[in-house]
Amino acid sequence: MRRAVFAFRYRVYVEQMGRRQRHADHLRRLLEEPMDADARNYALLRGEEVVATIRANEAEDPAARYYRKLYRLDALGLASLAAVQVTTKLMLRPELRGSLALARLLLHFGAESCRLGMQLDVMDCNAPLIPMFERFGYHSYCGWVFHKEFGTVRAMLCPADTGGYLAAIGSPLARALGSRVADDAFGGYGLLRRIAERPATPALHAAFAQHVRPL
Repeated sequence: MRRAVFAFRYRVYVEQMGRRQRHADHLRRLLEEPMDADARNYALLRGEEVVATIRANEAEDPAARYYRKLYRLDALGLASLAAVQVTTKLMLRPELRGSLALARLLLHFGAESCRLGMQLDVMDCNAPLIPMFERFGYHSYCGWVFHKEFGTVRAMLCPADTGGYLAAIGSPLARALGSRVADDAFGGYGLLRRIAERPATPALHAAFAQHVRPL
């Protein structure tokens, strides 16, 4: 299954998107990275075929040190990064975009992350995907950052204890997190009030003003 995940990544990033990946194995057509050693990799299957993937690393994982710096996690003022999760390699087959496939993957991923005690998730995306991740419940918080392989990206985060906000915006993560974690159990709203930026998606403004801070 791990090999199938790495092969799927190679097809998406290298063959379809033409991205240069320094860890790509062009002979075996696999994309496996040092972060995979201690990561949790998830795959959505259609029959025996991988059609979507996502990867999670604890922020304290030495292999995730680059992302810890890229996302400026040490500047968030958190007492510890032990419950902070770095999410990468979220990808989906093009023909499944707009389907329920991504929501299914995120529902399982969110529930599992919550079960393992993760309190904050951080990730990045390109500009066209910002509205999608905002609808999932992620917030921009430090502007644009430069990723050495993907160029300029937006760093975003989602506290696990913001179930009220997630439910208000109809996020698929609401079911995964909201019923398992009390609202503001870890001070997630306080963190968002300090650092979260106004959503780029107008439809989210009312929920943002109600649960996070006035616009």
